[in-house]
Amino acid sequence: MNVELFNNPLDTNTVTRKSLQRKGIPPDVWMSFEVAQTSYKGQSMLLLRQIVDQSYTPKQLRYFSDCLSREFGMPVSFVFDSMPYYLRERLFEKNIYFIVSNKYVFLPSLFINSASQDTKPHTVLTTAAQYLLLYHLQKSSLDGFAAQDIAACTPLQ
Repeated sequence: MNVELFNNPLDTNTVTRKSLQRKGIPPDVWMSFEVAQTSYKGQSMLLLRQIVDQSYTPKQLRYFSDCLSREFGMPVSFVFDSMPYYLRERLFEKNIYFIVSNKYVFLPSLFINSASQDTKPHTVLTTAAQYLLLYHLQKSSLDGFAAQDIAACTPLQ
């Protein structure tokens, strides 16, 4: 399993299906997920990446996580290639650890809850921003004005 945290690949060891076929682990786990063990900042954890096209609810993911955590004695994190915002919020609420490939990481046991900082600094103002800045400097202050108020006093639409 290839997983990167902030552009740094994690060393992973695949967990065999046979070692997952234990009494306390639901069959959905070893049939639907690729499971690997890794260590990050001294913390061992299991990583699960879904390999079948089926959607699981956050409640089901929480159940899978609890079962594996109990059996292996380490936290479990789900790995996603992409994730809609609403699902990320639901996983937060259920305290489910997850990694969205190089974009977002939620690992509370390591005090990590962060997004990738791959944003480029702006060096040039947009045309509209330049116009508003000039208006602000030459005509009157725009401090405290709402967007609707500014639109009313400028021809910029």
